[in-house]
Amino acid sequence: MKLKLILLLSLIAIVMVGCSKEDDDLVSQGKVALEKHEYEKARDLLADALQADSADDEARAMYMQAVKMEKANEYENQGNYKKAIKELERIEDIKDGSSSIKNEALTKKKELIKLDEEYQKAQKERKENAKEASKKGVIYAQKQVSSIQAKILAKEEENRRKEAEEKQKEEQNLQENMEITQPIVPNQPVTPPITPSPNPDTQPIPQTIERKIVTIVDKILK
Repeated sequence: MKLKLILLLSLIAIVMVGCSKEDDDLVSQGKVALEKHEYEKARDLLADALQADSADDEARAMYMQAVKMEKANEYENQGNYKKAIKELERIEDIKDGSSSIKNEALTKKKELIKLDEEYQKAQKERKENAKEASKKGVIYAQKQVSSIQAKILAKEEENRRKEAEEKQKEEQNLQENMEITQPIVPNQPVTPPITPSPNPDTQPIPQTIERKIVTIVDKILK
């Protein structure tokens, strides 16, 4: 009976030692993968280690480092430097874990701060340039409009001048045509008016003769 108990305890001890060795291997492999920047592989190995021993603080710390470094790289690739810097700062706050990753996170944070400052400066310059270009564009557009208006006015003035010239030419041609079609009357000698000769039969009788006739008629009647 005692022999069986001893064998059972020995077997349990062997299994526990084997498991402990396997857990250590997972953690070691996870650390190697983490420091090689193989963050997905590191997460998988360290997750297995935590599943076997959830109290392993070292494995947990390195797992969080892998997650944060992966997110920091993702934000950096998107050009979102502020969020990447926040993820790197969280790595600095993690206790334990890989010291190499902590140093790397610190160095990377400084680089991203500088890049973010340059990015913000470039953004500001782009906005100012765009504002200036917009202002110049408005001025240029106003000049173009003024130039077009001036051309239109000049064209209208030219059209009015041409119309006036054409109208004047038409009136001149009409006047010339009227002069050509009017008949020419030759110069004729002026004939003095003819005064008719007096008709003796129609001439009034002088008063002296009339009186004589009246006297003769009176004598005859008496």
